[in-house]
Amino acid sequence: MKTLKYTIIAIFAFLMLSLKVGDNKSVYNVPLLAQSIYSTDINNDDYIDIIIGNSYSTISEWGGVSMLENIGNGYFIFNDSMYFEHGFQEVDGNYIDENDYIDIYGRHQSNNPHKENIAIIYNYGLSQFDSVKVFTYMTIML
Repeated sequence: MKTLKYTIIAIFAFLMLSLKVGDNKSVYNVPLLAQSIYSTDINNDDYIDIIIGNSYSTISEWGGVSMLENIGNGYFIFNDSMYFEHGFQEVDGNYIDENDYIDIYGRHQSNNPHKENIAIIYNYGLSQFDSVKVFTYMTIML
């Protein structure tokens, strides 16, 4: 009878442990209104990192681009973020300058429906993202 009691407790404990859903590796807090995502190896460490474009949120009073760095074994750390006045709706990356690091670029819309901004976040590999250049262009309605 005592052995049956311990067996039932052991089975119950095993079942409770096996019902665990996910772990901390699968949960990350990113700013509100994530609108686009791009993944690449931004720091040339052979791990794919995640870059998120966020629209401006009146709740958090923040919009821009945020970066999760893959440090291996499925773990990411919140590496960097950059604020843009009206958010960073579309995020992408490519080799724009003459180095071996992928630069991040995207579009952010101003309050003026005829004005958009293209932003390039240059990655020089020293302190990750060191320089931002914003280009503004206007569309004219005829």
